[in-house]
Amino acid sequence: FHISSHERLFYRFVDWCDVRQFILPHERMIVMDERTREWAHHHFRKHALIVRSGLDASRFPYLARGPLDVSGVKILAGGIFFTHRRYEDIIRAVSLLKSSGFPGIRLSIFGDYAAPPYRAYHTELVHLVAALKLEDAVSFLGKVSEEELLSLYHSHDIYVSANHLQSWGLAAFEAMSCGLPVIVSKSAGASEVLTDGQNALLVEPCSAQGIAQKIRELIEEPDHYRALSEKGGILVRQNISWDKTAESLEKIFKEIVKR
Repeated sequence: FHISSHERLFYRFVDWCDVRQFILPHERMIVMDERTREWAHHHFRKHALIVRSGLDASRFPYLARGPLDVSGVKILAGGIFFTHRRYEDIIRAVSLLKSSGFPGIRLSIFGDYAAPPYRAYHTELVHLVAALKLEDAVSFLGKVSEEELLSLYHSHDIYVSANHLQSWGLAAFEAMSCGLPVIVSKSAGASEVLTDGQNALLVEPCSAQGIAQKIRELIEEPDHYRALSEKGGILVRQNISWDKTAESLEKIFKEIVKR
């Protein structure tokens, strides 16, 4: 996805205004990942505190997983069609898997692509799917309701978050809460609270080959697949909640009031 030089200048001007209005006048910043905290210090000389956003696990009930049906493994990914989602990496991973012994693999991608800011990226992805001859394997579902989203989490086998340089990634934790083993890019903030091989699989960013290898691992090791499903669900229920988020914010606010 490319933008013109005029658009680039416009966005830089908007950033310049935002920084001076919303960042520089404030003493403290709250961010959601370590990388953004480092950026805050490097670019703005601001001390930032990390507070992770949570979710209501009761809205994403756990569903126990059985062995995968190798003839029809269903991969899920989603989120508004920003280019940092790196859906192209997942699509290419599906192509690699189909050509190496997994012809029945399917990929569903949900998220808004109808709005003008997202159309160009969606169009690029549609062209990529056509070039790889994956029209029968990749589905773009568009924006879905909460009920439809829950159904997708429960009806698919693996969730992939290929997000690159994203501060968090709440959808991965929604999927984990529903029992889906997840594959998460190491450049996504969500990876900072996950342990590779124990409650999730972490993959190098921008790597279709890496994603394909992790999916193959889950298909070929059913015990590992079930263990990741169980431990991922436990992690979310014990650590990723709005109560935890509120406690962290309350602590920060109390410290500020004391000062």
